[in-house]
Amino acid sequence: MIVFCAMALDRRSFIGWLLSLTFVGRVRDLYAAVIGMPRVPVVDPLRAFAPYMDTLIPADDSPSATDLGVDQEILSRIRNSDYRKGTIMQGCRWLDAAARKLGATDFVALDLAGREAVVTKAAQATRGTPPHEFFRYTRYEAFQRYYANPESWIPLNYRGPPQPLGFSDYTQPPAFKALR
Repeated sequence: MIVFCAMALDRRSFIGWLLSLTFVGRVRDLYAAVIGMPRVPVVDPLRAFAPYMDTLIPADDSPSATDLGVDQEILSRIRNSDYRKGTIMQGCRWLDAAARKLGATDFVALDLAGREAVVTKAAQATRGTPPHEFFRYTRYEAFQRYYANPESWIPLNYRGPPQPLGFSDYTQPPAFKALR
């Protein structure tokens, strides 16, 4: 389309036409301000993702998912490729829509009980539906990245995998600690 337009216009007209496209949004905002219309803020569709991750893996004795950067790891993976990008985007939109059904403006505005109710609804959704696929994929990715981080092992009294160091105390009987 642009190539066709470029052939129909001379170079200066075409450059002027391209520049005018960049200013259309600014002119629209200026016009809206002059006539007193409220400017509609652009909301990040992924805004619900961090609170969602902290609902899946909240902080207790161990850090939360966002404390360990699990949300950013997953988002960087989908930003660098199209792998599951649609699933995450559609899931975040679904979280916001489910929150609106509960009377909140979006998922971020819900309290903990409301967030847990929405996440439970996604977990119990019919297999193959977008909410269920979003929950299934993000839960897998979140727990995989969370427990790969050695900081999550500290409250579990887990010293890490035995290899490559091996079992240096193999001649001793195992020491079991009582659960709290």
